[in-house]
Amino acid sequence: MESIFNRLVAGNTLKVLNLLLTIVISFIMMPFVINAIGDKWYGLWVLVGTLMGYYATIDFGLLSATQRYLSHAIGDSKQLNKTINTAIVVLMLLAFCTGILTCIFYFIAPFLIHETEATPVLEVLILILGLKTAITLPFMVFNSMLSAKLRFDISSYVEIFKLLLRTLLIVVYLNNNYGVIALAWITFICELLGFVVIAFCAVKLYPEVNFKVRYFNISFAKEMFNYGKYTFISEVSDLLKYKVDDFIIAKYLSLASVTTYAIAYSLFYYAEQFVDNVFNGVLTVFSINSKQNKTLLKRNFIVFTEISVVMVTFLSVFILLFGDVFIFLWVGGKYSESYYILCIFIAIFITKGSHRSCVPLFYATVKHKRLAWWNIVEGISNVIFSLILMQYFGLLGVVLGTFIPCLFISFLLPHYACRIVTLNLNYYWRIILFNWFIGGLLGLCFFFILEQINITSYTEFIVVICPMVMIYIAFTLKYTLSQNLKEIIINNASPKIPAFLVNFFLKKY
Repeated sequence: MESIFNRLVAGNTLKVLNLLLTIVISFIMMPFVINAIGDKWYGLWVLVGTLMGYYATIDFGLLSATQRYLSHAIGDSKQLNKTINTAIVVLMLLAFCTGILTCIFYFIAPFLIHETEATPVLEVLILILGLKTAITLPFMVFNSMLSAKLRFDISSYVEIFKLLLRTLLIVVYLNNNYGVIALAWITFICELLGFVVIAFCAVKLYPEVNFKVRYFNISFAKEMFNYGKYTFISEVSDLLKYKVDDFIIAKYLSLASVTTYAIAYSLFYYAEQFVDNVFNGVLTVFSINSKQNKTLLKRNFIVFTEISVVMVTFLSVFILLFGDVFIFLWVGGKYSESYYILCIFIAIFITKGSHRSCVPLFYATVKHKRLAWWNIVEGISNVIFSLILMQYFGLLGVVLGTFIPCLFISFLLPHYACRIVTLNLNYYWRIILFNWFIGGLLGLCFFFILEQINITSYTEFIVVICPMVMIYIAFTLKYTLSQNLKEIIINNASPKIPAFLVNFFLKKY
């Protein structure tokens, strides 16, 4: 557990730092881009980004299967060659399907938005970003190759390079009065360069792999699709849960309303990305454990469950406390409605995120079939509830339509997961509810303090939030974490932490 834990920490720390850099730059750039191109065109850009999310399903779950099979094939050059070459050949065929999907999106573009004058621009954006996806799709195998060896550091460096280059180009072009189409070409160029670099690094990391068509195995491709088909179903359901709302808003409200929605969603999205980056590699750990030791699988599941609920509760408390102030400082009072949308998103975040360890467990133990169908039900329910509630509550109704089915599914996940690892369900819920209670208690105390403070600048924002964050973390380390998790932290991180801090916060007296 310790060696794998260290590898995860080393790789994921850089990914988290990369994500933090992404968040900072995105928060700086979002108001800049909105002011440069306007509410309507930024809403259109968000809508196209949502549309491109549908391309994520074009691999039919093959990439998740590739990562799993690669993690089992490390050290077996024959299996590595078969897995990698089969995936590349299939993805090249699917790239052709991407072209067909792009044509479909191009022809239905006039029916997606309320403002018909924006249709020609939407069609051009679809063509550019569709071409980008078709070209880069086969390169995604190389990402799976890095993940199978837990080399998240390499992918993080590449992401940082892409981020900085994209930011520089956006600033230059928008300052010279280029519009939303320039954003599409910049995205195209940066993504392509990034994938080329990742491919080069992956090839160096796997010297035993030969890229030849003769290693393609159609029977193995069927086996991978059989594993990945339920990932595909889950990905489709994710689109129904989070990628349909933009179209509902654009069609029945306005593109400017998409921008208001996107401001709240971006905070929710980055919170989710932060948790996902911390948990990168958990699927690999669970996959190894499921083959080696069921007791170790159960122990790791408990540990990762506690880590997820602690982290998600912490983020939820501070986003709820400071979200309205941050949105005002960030994009101005014009978008105050975004905070109410954000509150519902955070309810989704804490409800779903606290059970974050369940999902990789299902995939690692090949028990994800039921999860896939649950997700489909949740996604369809979201569309139905959102369309109904939007008529009564507008933008808030759209998000409420997402929250209601999410609440129901989140009670099913732990029940199924605990059966897999033979864990007492009451014990699981004690972990969840205890952390929610402590987070709520600390959040309530901070809320009463904030009622007496008027924050009008980023400096005041930082001065107020930093001591609260430190108090929350200190209290959690001292009184909330289980002794099991404290021992893992001590065994793996204590050489990097001053002894007096370890003794005060983590040692049990």
